[in-house]
Amino acid sequence: MTHYALRFGFKASNNKAKYEALLAELRLASELGVKQLCIFRDSQLVINHVTEEYQAQDGSMSAYLAKVKKLLDDFIGYEIIQIHHIKNTKVDSLVQLASSFYIDLGRSILVEFLVSIEEYSLEVFPIGSEPTWMDPICDYLAHGVLPEDKAEAQRVQCRSSRYLIINKKLYKRGFSLPYLRCLTPNEADYVLCKC
Repeated sequence: MTHYALRFGFKASNNKAKYEALLAELRLASELGVKQLCIFRDSQLVINHVTEEYQAQDGSMSAYLAKVKKLLDDFIGYEIIQIHHIKNTKVDSLVQLASSFYIDLGRSILVEFLVSIEEYSLEVFPIGSEPTWMDPICDYLAHGVLPEDKAEAQRVQCRSSRYLIINKKLYKRGFSLPYLRCLTPNEADYVLCKC
């Protein structure tokens, strides 16, 4: 079982937070290769939007719904079930954990920092990318491929012990911190521009 918490880098209404959580869940399930999905939600609005019992009137809700529908197309089948929020105590504790300023999470819970759907839907990154320092480490961790140069291969093997891949993304292991997400130069420039 994986525990996963989200930390928002923007102000989010309750409905936006519910949609962001659903989007993160769908992305994670897709990256793990899940083909059939049973989704449990306590938000009547989100459930009724997805099942098309309600129509999304607000522009941002329509954008969230479109993104959810697009991700749901990746699955062979899915079922969405409403549960009472009282039965969601484990989720509520993760919400409190993710919203705290700093807490030593160790390595048992992943916390993802999100930007608003309005921000990332407008940003365009180039499809092609130049080689980065991460490529040899990713190739070794994902496929066991090492550079042909023996000295470089040894360096990559040594450095790789401090990294791991989660959901097709490279993370650096910390001693007392949560895993640190490694960024490409384009992603780093984007983050620095937003600060």
